[in-house]
Amino acid sequence: MRAILNNIFFSIGRLRTFSQSAIQLKKKKRYIPPIPPLDENELIEQFVRGSGPGGQAVNKTNNAVSLIHKPTGIRVQAHTHRSREANRNQARRVLAERVDYRLNRGNSKIEKMWERERKRKLDKVKKQIKKQKELEEKLLKATTTTTTAATPTSTTAPIPTPPTPTPPTPSIQNKQTSKPKPKPKTTAKTKPKTKTRAKATTTPTTTTTTTTTTLPVNRSTPASP
Repeated sequence: MRAILNNIFFSIGRLRTFSQSAIQLKKKKRYIPPIPPLDENELIEQFVRGSGPGGQAVNKTNNAVSLIHKPTGIRVQAHTHRSREANRNQARRVLAERVDYRLNRGNSKIEKMWERERKRKLDKVKKQIKKQKELEEKLLKATTTTTTAATPTSTTAPIPTPPTPTPPTPSIQNKQTSKPKPKPKTTAKTKPKTKTRAKATTTPTTTTTTTTTTLPVNRSTPASP
């Protein structure tokens, strides 16, 4: 019995250690190492007057900090706080991020933070789409169940309907006998019909021809009395 209990407790302990190690691995994957601090010998620090709301404590005191990184030439100015020390810390933090982005392009801290934020937004959108699909499926199931419940289910036997009389179909022999006989073909050729036109009656016209004869006159012999 003790051996069984020892095995159970040992397995539970192993599960706990496994779960803790998995959580630690996830944290390590999400963990972004901090940016190493910049060398003070490579910085040019100046204190200048600030501007903006705040009265004399801001406009008449040199609490704004401007930092210049000599190797890269990046300049940063910080003036979000009234205290000079807070502005100095902020200026160094911002300058370190910009220098890291310039020197370690593709593997900088800012880019890793951007990638993490992008993945977080994508996961959020995927979860919303999944919830929306689940709700739509539930609504479809609910509508199908309501439609099936609304349709009445009759337990009584259905009333038999009388058969409808069908007209008799004619047989093939009747169809053959009912066909009309073809007419015999005539071999004699028929003359084509000619159209008779009415002839116009013409009246004969008589033409009279008159002939005149002239006799020669003899002037030498006188005419008889």
